[in-house]
Amino acid sequence: MNTGIIESVREATTDTPNSAGDAPVVISSYLALLRKGCEEEVVASMAALEGVEVHGSEHGQYVVTIEADSVDETFERATKITRLEGVTTFSLVHCNFEDEDLGA
Repeated sequence: MNTGIIESVREATTDTPNSAGDAPVVISSYLALLRKGCEEEVVASMAALEGVEVHGSEHGQYVVTIEADSVDETFERATKITRLEGVTTFSLVHCNFEDEDLGA
């Protein structure tokens, strides 16, 4: 796998603060492959979802992160992305649970 993609995933999922301030937050990263010709529309649709960021692409591979207050919310957003027309693959790369009270 390309090291640029790996570094993008690491940077996108490291030291992200808990936006709620008191509840654990779930931060997950994914590798998305999109059908050629519809990338711009699909990226815009993904980025429009709450807590979803698209961190760029390399060779048609997009790094996507989802930040949510629960695993259920994460799953719901990931499912919406997999159902977007033009998404051919949406694979989990990393998942992290952060809790500021625990110093994570």
